[in-house]
Amino acid sequence: MDAKSVVARAYIRQLVLTGGLAAGSGIDVTEIARALNISAVPVREALIRLAERRFIRGDARQTYHVHKPLQREQLDALMWARSLFQKAVEKFLLREDREFLIASIQMAAAGKDELHPSIFCFRIADAIGKFSLSDIEYLLFSIALDNLLLTPPNQCDAEYTDLKATVRRIIELIVSAGDIEEISNQVHRMSSTVERIISLAHTQSAAERLFKES
Repeated sequence: MDAKSVVARAYIRQLVLTGGLAAGSGIDVTEIARALNISAVPVREALIRLAERRFIRGDARQTYHVHKPLQREQLDALMWARSLFQKAVEKFLLREDREFLIASIQMAAAGKDELHPSIFCFRIADAIGKFSLSDIEYLLFSIALDNLLLTPPNQCDAEYTDLKATVRRIIELIVSAGDIEEISNQVHRMSSTVERIISLAHTQSAAERLFKES
C-alpha cells in the first residue's frame, strides 16, 4: 500500500470512529478523494484493505458502506477484546523492556486531545496489545476494538462507560509503573463488567423477543 492509500485509510477510519460516517452509511469515493486532494485509486485501495479487516463492507459493484455490527458480533468483539487485552496486560508486565515500551505508549498518548475520548482509550489499549500479542492475536484484538467503537453494546451505556473507565485506569497504572496487584484487581473488574454487559444484552434480547411474540 502506497503512502496516499495509507493516508486515505487513516482518514476513513477516523471519520468512522468519530461518527463522521455513521454505521450503515455509504462511502463516497469521490468525496474522500476530493477531501484529501488525491485520485480515487488510492482511496479504493484503502477501502479494499479496510473491507478485508471487516471495518467496512463492500459488494461486487465496488460500492462500500460502514459496517453496522449485529448484536452477536458486538458481544463476540467484547469477549475477544476482554480476553486478549487481559493476556496483553499480563504479558506486558513480564517484559524486561517494559520501560522502553511505556515511553512509546506515552508518545502515542501525546495526541489525545485530537481524539474522541473513547477512541483514545481503546487506541492506547491497542498499543499495549501490539507490543504484547502475537500477530494473529493482535489482528483479532484490533478488529474487536474497532467493532466495539463502531457500535457499543445496546442498552448498556452505564456499564460501557464503566468499562472504558476501567480500561483507562489499567492504562494509567501501566504507564505510571503502578502496583501489579492493583492492575490485576482492575483487570478482574474489567472482566466482571464485560460479563455484566453480556448478561444485560442477552436479557434485553430475550425481552424484545417476548414482546414481539405477545
